[in-house]
Amino acid sequence: MFTVFGVGAVSPYGRQPEGGALIICPSGIDLIASFANPTNSEIEAIRFGKAKVGLAIANGIATGLLVWRFDHAIKPVWLDTPFNVCIDPRPEAWCLPDRAPHQHLLTQIVLQDQLGIVHGLRSITIPPKLMAPIEALVESQADLTRTGKWSPRMYHPEIDALYRRWPRPKDAMRDAIRADLGQ
Repeated sequence: MFTVFGVGAVSPYGRQPEGGALIICPSGIDLIASFANPTNSEIEAIRFGKAKVGLAIANGIATGLLVWRFDHAIKPVWLDTPFNVCIDPRPEAWCLPDRAPHQHLLTQIVLQDQLGIVHGLRSITIPPKLMAPIEALVESQADLTRTGKWSPRMYHPEIDALYRRWPRPKDAMRDAIRADLGQ
């Protein structure tokens, strides 16, 4: 079973804090971009702008940071989304879909407002050159959790450390493994 929704409908993700939220699970990757009141330029950037995504990782920190840039003529939209799949207590959720080495992974982007109303949707694919390190990080996160070397209580301190290292998304993008996702 799957949920059908569209622009103007209530998001299946409900209300989210402003910024980016990432859902990584066996069905794929969903990016939820939440804005209090999204402007037309933010909507256009996320729906139609040239997109770039990067994976920033820091030694000794299991939590990763996906950084997103959506270009627009007025100004780009930046989102950063820290993630560790093991924040979900269900071990069956600690993986991504099976993918052949040459395949891209489909990613859904939902742009919503503070009330959880959808203002834009977009599907993109993440290429293998970036999916391979994302998959390796997800596998490492699961291994560290299974062996007791990581626990959910470490998640927020790790996010704080990532933000101290990269205070702005463009700082993280500079050091990230990157992929252009096109328009």
